[in-house]
Amino acid sequence: MIIRRLALALFTCSLASPVLAVDKGQVGLALSAGSPSTLGAFWHVSSRIALEPTLGLYLNSTHQECIFENYCGNSGTTHTIYGGLGLRYYIAPGRTVSPYLRTRLSYSLTSGDVGNEGHTLTWTVAAAGLHYSPSKHFSVFGDVGLSAAGGWQHLSEDSDGVRSFVGHSRVWTVGTFTSSIGAVLYLN
Repeated sequence: MIIRRLALALFTCSLASPVLAVDKGQVGLALSAGSPSTLGAFWHVSSRIALEPTLGLYLNSTHQECIFENYCGNSGTTHTIYGGLGLRYYIAPGRTVSPYLRTRLSYSLTSGDVGNEGHTLTWTVAAAGLHYSPSKHFSVFGDVGLSAAGGWQHLSEDSDGVRSFVGHSRVWTVGTFTSSIGAVLYLN
């Protein structure tokens, strides 16, 4: 109940706050932590619309012990590269705290030495958030939403240094929870 009241208070303040927000044509560098964490750009096409091209890199190292005498899990490192494009629609532009709606399409490529390689296309169907601009050159944001993902994955097995193809799988998920927080440093 407290969170709902806080969200309602922030939304109400965003509609009544003075104009300190970003202007049309402003470009900035963005760093976000969430799903996935990315480095990107922010370009305010108009007072209501912003584009967010992003890139990300995720490294994961795993080590699994043998559970049974003849079964050992995969150990090794995977590398995932992300690229995406987001679109934000500001509901109340020109405010210090501006609520927005976001959609995003991203692509990821995973490879490594643990036997799983694949491609995934993820669409953040809808996210809602707040963009806080305390100055003309800096802002922070946060949002939550739902996403859908689809892709395929190669499965291979490493036996005595020889990789053999085992098969592939297709992955489809709908309605997964997504969230992100981040900051933007505006260059102009």
